[in-house]
Amino acid sequence: FCKVLCPIGALLAPLNFISLWKIRVPTQNCVSCGKCETACPSRVAPSSRIARDIPPNRDLDCIVCHECQTTCPHPKPREKTVTNP
Repeated sequence: FCKVLCPIGALLAPLNFISLWKIRVPTQNCVSCGKCETACPSRVAPSSRIARDIPPNRDLDCIVCHECQTTCPHPKPREKTVTNP
């Protein structure tokens, strides 16, 4: 029922396109292993969207839970901050 006729979802879904929060995904490191797709509770298929350079949270079904980001085995390398002693 909620996937088709949910009035709250109909009001909130367009906000995914103008959201201030973005899911940052490692596009260069993505090997399309599919682990993010099995972890996604909304079945958005993040890796296929990443291959087309489309952020996963731009899908109307994305709930921005960041499960795709946390289960990715190939995270983007973080920059090290070096402090002077």
